[in-house]
Amino acid sequence: MKEITRILAKDGICVFSDIIEAPEVDKSKLMEVYERLDLDSMGNHEMYDQALVGAGMTKLLMEVSSEPIIKHYGMVLYSATEIKRDELLGPHGVTRDFLDK
Repeated sequence: MKEITRILAKDGICVFSDIIEAPEVDKSKLMEVYERLDLDSMGNHEMYDQALVGAGMTKLLMEVSSEPIIKHYGMVLYSATEIKRDELLGPHGVTRDFLDK
């Protein structure tokens, strides 16, 4: 956030999107996600708010929706398992274990 503040024009606006978890989430239900992405958290709104304020920014709007991520990962799954499976498993691709995970 500090780097964004540094390069943003005076009175500029930054728009970004990220996948985060709800603050009250049962982290045990996300263990497979954490392991696959090598994370211990996906962050949350409070973390972003602290980072924004700490960098001297002001949050103007926050929109929360699970619909885009459902569509995104649905398409990723379809692409990986149906459209590009052979390509992904090719000589320079991923292992079958990784793809099936």
